Amino acid sequence: MHLWAYENPHETSVRAYQRRISVNVWCGIVDNLLGPHVLSLSLNGPVYGNFLEHKWAGLLHEDVPLGTRNFMWIMQDDVPVHFSSVARMYLDGAYRNRWIC
Repeated sequence: MHLWAYENPHETSVRAYQRRISVNVWCGIVDNLLGPHVLSLSLNGPVYGNFLEHKWAGLLHEDVPLGTRNFMWIMQDDVPVHFSSVARMYLDGAYRNRWIC
């Protein structure tokens, strides 16, 4: 609860009855929706690299035609795990010059 009032100095607010809940979900759009795929809560470079190599590649092979895969680009935001050496090595090998962060 947030209160912004100048006139009642006796106002109270309840705190910490809700806690922050975090979830990591990956979803992609390539002609249609791929995913969603829930990732580990302890997301780091090796976990994300494992996702790219084993889960993500499988999603692409099942649902995306080869012609589309040959010309698509991979775009990621600036989350630190996207810059991990594991993720960059996989993307460099699989999608050389076709991925951006």
